[in-house]
Amino acid sequence: MAKRNEKGPLSVLLALAIAVVLLAAQVKPAVGGGYTDPMQAEVRKIVGGRLYDAPGLIRLLFHDCWVQGCDGSVLLTETPYKSKDGKTEQDGPANIGLRGLDMIQAIKDKLYAHDNAVTCADAVVYAAREATYLLSNKQIIYDVAGPGSHRDGLVSSADKTNVLPGPTSGYDDLVKNFHDNGGLDHEDLVALSGAHGVGKAHLSTFADRFGPAADDEINHAYRDALKKRIPKEASDDALALHNLGLLSFNPAAKNDAAGKLKSNPTVENNVRDMDDVRSESGYDATGVSLAPKGALDNSYYTANLQNMVLFKSDWALTTNHTAKAKMVDYKKDAKAWYARFGKAMEKLSKLKDNNARYENEPRTNCSATNKKSY
Repeated sequence: MAKRNEKGPLSVLLALAIAVVLLAAQVKPAVGGGYTDPMQAEVRKIVGGRLYDAPGLIRLLFHDCWVQGCDGSVLLTETPYKSKDGKTEQDGPANIGLRGLDMIQAIKDKLYAHDNAVTCADAVVYAAREATYLLSNKQIIYDVAGPGSHRDGLVSSADKTNVLPGPTSGYDDLVKNFHDNGGLDHEDLVALSGAHGVGKAHLSTFADRFGPAADDEINHAYRDALKKRIPKEASDDALALHNLGLLSFNPAAKNDAAGKLKSNPTVENNVRDMDDVRSESGYDATGVSLAPKGALDNSYYTANLQNMVLFKSDWALTTNHTAKAKMVDYKKDAKAWYARFGKAMEKLSKLKDNNARYENEPRTNCSATNKKSY
């Protein structure tokens, strides 16, 4: 009994020491770890709380990574490295209507408690991943690198956004753009275009579809039904500016598409989500789930193969035999598209610019470079 009592205090001290170590491990953020399940849960909670903005998070990833790689530069409004006229990427015509910017800061701040290496650029990647997961009803999951893998950039210039593919691009231009700027191929193009099955678009991005030049490119009943959703004055104004060549999405042209319009309303990207337009256009919904609205699924291909899409660049996919055949495949096989879309998103999330300037540390404020970087 005496020996047992002598060991008692030692055992207690050892147990206390272990408890302190374990507590410290819980409190201290991990450094340079993976994108863990608890982190994913945190991001899904934030994104799920504003699911109406989730399509914008997928778009935000593309618009960030396509310009200088995934460096969070699209988030910047304050940086010493802007375009000559003092504008950042957010001011680029192609970036009209960016959504979810404030959610990125919230995600970055929340994840810091898990891993203090997390960057704003990481947060953009993670937000898009979980937006994709939630909008697809948990069908699309893909791998992303851990915190600190996507370094925060210093440069954000409106001039650099001219590499983003425009809504009036032709098929060959799109393929070249994907190859030159992202190293992605035509299959990635067809798969990623499916993201246009969710979200909304501004009139300025599809005004050209209302003119006679698009007669052979768009279902007329769909176009007529679409027009009813937009005030006539707005659509007439937009088409007139387009015909004058004043609706440009190339910053080099010094034309601000949104700024020249008296109004720039939005409509849903997907005919599936507009009951009136779907009914009046004669949309064939065979194989398409009409509820819930806003789901990220293969319905984009059903619409495109009926010439019922907003952008000319979407319709352009039907002009290539290989691309059109792939769209037919995706229309018939949702699982095939889910898998291919996830693969393309994974590739997109890895884009880097080896010549870019980066922060020496993660930005504290995602919209401004750290002061010591100036």
